[in-house]
Amino acid sequence: MAVLFTNQASSSLAQPIAATDTVLNVLPGTGALFPEPVTPDVFYLTIFDANSNIEIVEVTARNIDTFTVVRGQDGTSAQAFGVGAEVELRVTAAGLNSKLDINGKAASAAAADTATTANTATTATTATSAASATRLTAPFQLNLTGDVTAPAVGVDGSVPITLQTTLAPSISTPPSGPAGGSLSGTFPDPGIAASGVGAGVYENPTITVGADGRVTQATSGTPDVLAWAIFNSLNQILASKNVSSVQRTGNGLYTINTAVSIQKGAYAVPTSDNSSEDVYGLGEGIAGPVTNPSFNIQFSNRGGGGTLDPLTWAFVQIIGA
Repeated sequence: MAVLFTNQASSSLAQPIAATDTVLNVLPGTGALFPEPVTPDVFYLTIFDANSNIEIVEVTARNIDTFTVVRGQDGTSAQAFGVGAEVELRVTAAGLNSKLDINGKAASAAAADTATTANTATTATTATSAASATRLTAPFQLNLTGDVTAPAVGVDGSVPITLQTTLAPSISTPPSGPAGGSLSGTFPDPGIAASGVGAGVYENPTITVGADGRVTQATSGTPDVLAWAIFNSLNQILASKNVSSVQRTGNGLYTINTAVSIQKGAYAVPTSDNSSEDVYGLGEGIAGPVTNPSFNIQFSNRGGGGTLDPLTWAFVQIIGA
C-alpha cells in the first residue's frame, strides 16, 4: 500500500457531512487537485472548521469531486461538519510512518540494505569448491536452515560447506506419477476411473455406492403401482388403494380420480374385467408431478367387437414411470 501526496491540494465541503458519512464532496472542479488512489493506495485529508473541530480521514477512492473515506483516523474522532469546512491534504503522522520500515529507516534505504545483504549472502553460499570459492573480506553472519556440514579448513584457508535442506511442513509439491484409487492415468492430469456403470437413464433403480462416493452398480427396477381400483359401471368402488372415486363418462369410458399426489410420470392400465373377451385397455398418462390427478381409460374388445359395457367389475392400476 502506498500513501499518496500532491502539492497545494485544498478545498472545502460542498455539502454537510454527519459523523457516520463515508462519502464527502468538495467544491466542483477542485477534486483534481487531490490524488486519485487505486486500491490498495490511499491518501489522508484533514477537515477543520472555524469552531476548531478537526478530523483526519483516509481516502480510499476519488471520483472527480467525490471522495470515499474512512473516518476518524490518526488519533482523531469522526465529527459532523457543515458546508464550507476546510479540506486539505496535509503531512500527517500516518502518512510519514507509512514511508518508514520497522527500524525507522526510509523505505528506499531499507530496500538498498536488503539488496546488499542478499548479494553478500549469494556470494558466500554459491561457492562449490575451494578452487572457485570467493573469499569474504569482512565478517559476515549467515543464518542457515537445515543440515549443515563444514569440513576442516583447507590449506588455502577455504572452508567448503555442504547444505542439505528440507521443505518446511507448510510447503508441498504437486503429485506426480500414476494415479490410483478412484482416478486413472497419470498426474498432473488424471481422469476418473471407470466404475462399470453405463451412462443412461435407469427407471426405479437400485443403486450401489462405493466407499469413495462413486456409483458402482445401477439396475432398473419394476414400475411402482401407485394406485388401483376394482369398480363397476355404477361408479361403485369394490376395492381400491389411493383411489377416491370412479366416474363412467361414456360407453366403456371411465375417469379414475386418485387420492394422492403423483410425484413422477404415471399412466393408467386397464388390466381385466368380468367379460370373457380379450380385453384391450387404452389408458391416459401424466408427466408429473401432479396433485391428485385423474386418469381417463377405455375398455375395448381387442378382437374388434367395440367397447365393453356395462361392466360387472373391472380392475385398473395406476403405474409409476
